[in-house]
Amino acid sequence: MKTFPHHALSRGYLLGYPQKPILDSGVVAMQLGNGVLRTRDELGADVTARDLRYECLTAADITILENFRDDHRATTFYWADNKTYLTYECRFDPAAPPQVVPNAVTPNHYDYQARLLPVLPATTVAMLAGHWKMNDDAADTDVADASDNAYTLTAQQNTEDITTTGKIDDALTFNGSSDYLIRAAETYDHEEGTICAWIKPDSLHDGVVVASGDEAGSDYELRFALNASGQMQYYAKAGGTPDNLNTANSLVTAAAWNHVVLRCGAGSVTCFINGVERSLSVIHTGSDAGKWFADIDNRDNVTVGVLKESSSQFFFDGAIDDVRIYRRPLTDLEIAAIYNSGSGTESAVVA
Repeated sequence: MKTFPHHALSRGYLLGYPQKPILDSGVVAMQLGNGVLRTRDELGADVTARDLRYECLTAADITILENFRDDHRATTFYWADNKTYLTYECRFDPAAPPQVVPNAVTPNHYDYQARLLPVLPATTVAMLAGHWKMNDDAADTDVADASDNAYTLTAQQNTEDITTTGKIDDALTFNGSSDYLIRAAETYDHEEGTICAWIKPDSLHDGVVVASGDEAGSDYELRFALNASGQMQYYAKAGGTPDNLNTANSLVTAAAWNHVVLRCGAGSVTCFINGVERSLSVIHTGSDAGKWFADIDNRDNVTVGVLKESSSQFFFDGAIDDVRIYRRPLTDLEIAAIYNSGSGTESAVVA
């Protein structure tokens, strides 16, 4: 599913910030400007649409928006709120086609207005597969899932024994030899998705951040891992020839917090480190290029800090905080929002 192309519009505006969303009279649930999600009953109105208005766009901007509508007038797509960083699934209102008029002030520039329906928030259950804040300082091995899915991870020690200061609140430490987290027999079965995490390696080493694998063999495996050169590695094998990519440069710093993101979608893979997209060097590219948990069924485990439960490979040595798995590729804007939230909040601001 595509995302409304905010990021593709030029920023050479003479009249200030271009996006001026106008709340029309209603929706089942509406995100207000103060960041609070309100229901229809709380709003006291039958909200049914959101009007988006852009002022002072170039002709090239108008072409981008019109081409997007031509491609998606009969389908749903994501619209990401630039101010609250929340994401909604919506469609164009067939009864109110977009309007393009010359801008009243700037020659050769235009104003654009479109109505989106039904403006329903993309649900956490559908999009956020898991969110582990790593704040589990307790006399048990449970690592709680902050999403609505209740995918509790299991640690190998009581979390009170492996708790440390995190990038945001607490984090969990991994000793590089026996510590890891596991959620057994989960089904993701998506070729697209995003992994996000804060990592603080004690040293540069071959260490898995998040992985999923077939315990019965090696036909199904995905891993997002650090290597000894300070690069982040993507490896996927879903029954065919594996795909293996590294970030081109040594970008992860030891003994410091680094935000790492793996995004897979539409047959492509991108990696972000500390909010910046990094180029990838190809180790080898096979028939599984760009696959995300493809065809993996509930034989498989999701692990943090090790490749597989039965394997001694790729133990992570250091701290990991705020791990997220999404069932869709996040936009650049959404990834930036999660990275910037490292200043002090673990709120799942991107659904």
